[in-house]
Amino acid sequence: MDPLLKRILVNGTLTAVTLAVIGVGYAELAGLFLAAKSPMRATVDAPAVDDADPMASSLQTRVPLMMAAWGFLFIALGEVFLHRFRRRRPPEAESLSEPKVDAATALLEEILAKVEAERATPAPGADASAAPALQSPHVHT
Repeated sequence: MDPLLKRILVNGTLTAVTLAVIGVGYAELAGLFLAAKSPMRATVDAPAVDDADPMASSLQTRVPLMMAAWGFLFIALGEVFLHRFRRRRPPEAESLSEPKVDAATALLEEILAKVEAERATPAPGADASAAPALQSPHVHT
């Protein structure tokens, strides 16, 4: 799968789901507002006015879907714009050449090479029996 499409799907889906959840909350708030604004009944026997009910049910589906759709579209357009913008930038000349070695790093590598060479070659006149004696702990009482 193309990396651009993968980024659009992942980021767009996450944004759409988040905005849909927020849209459900906004729709509920709008429904509560519409219910509070409905006119009061004059008497107990008068029929209730249900003007707010169809509007609230339509808001509960439209608001989350439209927020999710617009969020996905925004992310898709943003990713395409960034993809086009990043592709037109010329590659840096420094990244194409070999990386420069720092003087301190070169010195450290040289010292490590000398130490490893000294460890690899045994010292002349060193006795194999003397090495274990040096490693054993001495206890003075």
